[in-house]
Amino acid sequence: MRRGLLVGLAIVVVVGLLYLPSVTAAPKPINVGAVIPLTGMYAVIAKAQRMGILMAKDEINEAGGILGRPLKVHIRDSELKPALALRRLMGLVERKKIIWHTGTLHAGIALSINDYCKKIKMPYFSCCNTPDSLFKKGTIGKYTFPLLNVCGQIGYAGGEYVFKNMGKRVYLLVIDYAWGHYIRDGMKRAAKEFGGEIIGIDHYPLGITDLTPFLTKARAAKPDVLIGVAPGMAELMLTKQIHEMGLKKQMKIYQVWLSQFTVEGDPAAHEGIYGGIDLYYKYDWPSTKKFTEKFLDEYATVPDSYSTGTYTALKLLAKIANEKKTLDPDVITAEVEKRSFDYTKGPIRWRSPDHMIIHRWFITKCKLPSKEDRHDVMDIKWIAEGEKYAPPLKDLGY
Repeated sequence: MRRGLLVGLAIVVVVGLLYLPSVTAAPKPINVGAVIPLTGMYAVIAKAQRMGILMAKDEINEAGGILGRPLKVHIRDSELKPALALRRLMGLVERKKIIWHTGTLHAGIALSINDYCKKIKMPYFSCCNTPDSLFKKGTIGKYTFPLLNVCGQIGYAGGEYVFKNMGKRVYLLVIDYAWGHYIRDGMKRAAKEFGGEIIGIDHYPLGITDLTPFLTKARAAKPDVLIGVAPGMAELMLTKQIHEMGLKKQMKIYQVWLSQFTVEGDPAAHEGIYGGIDLYYKYDWPSTKKFTEKFLDEYATVPDSYSTGTYTALKLLAKIANEKKTLDPDVITAEVEKRSFDYTKGPIRWRSPDHMIIHRWFITKCKLPSKEDRHDVMDIKWIAEGEKYAPPLKDLGY
């Protein structure tokens, strides 16, 4: 009898197991990396990059992921140090098996990551203002694509606006590393073409906190326009000191690089200053409006130039991978090279053969925000668009 009971129980268990829902292993995630300076002078920019990449990741996963697999983002702090950035990227490749990299701030970091990704055949979408030297023949990697304007483009486009609309005699204050040098050279190219005169150039080291000697020298030169060449918190610091010294009353001011976050950081100091920016959220364009609405909903603030770079990188990579049904870097690269995309501010494409980005650069004038919109701190004055702003291919060895 006992044996019969045991047999009966066994039958019940077996039948029960047959009707249990099948359990399948969850698909392995696709890992991507972003090595950005979460600490230091450019942390405010890295914050914008982080927002863009996480929002894109969430949208991609909500839409089904990539090839049926979820996307996972691994973010590491570069501390704005080239050697450390490369080491942490290598760690992500070896330990997390990332297949794409985006982000990056600092010209030197962009150059070293380009070399590394070229060797391991990994798509790399740089989301900072990359140096012109990256695009020289034999340097740019097959898998490297920038998503923000190249330094020479910024200098040349800004120079055209300044010399045509603000004044002919200019004085440059340039942060002393590759980023500033290539923007300076773009300004020189614009001065030659548009009849401008650079009456003085001073270079100052990254990390300096008191710019009074440089500003005093610039004031004594009596330029029509004082041009600041500084990014991130360096731009905010320079603008504050220009404001404190009353230089806005004595000459016009143009900052080659502005950020939504730095202008919002001190609207009074920025009021009346002109400058360049990759994206302004008030731009009347369908993709800009859509991107801004999503960003406001997600973060209760508006997007910045650096948000658009990382967001676009992941969105277009995911789109191509899903359409072509592959993660093969050669297939994906070939598709990027021949397509144009519009995720945040109008169509973008990459020039052949150097992968220089061709898209829009906005010249704005800063203002005090209204009571209705604390983020509205700029008005768009002019839009630079097209290949004419890119350094000529012949200058890059092609």
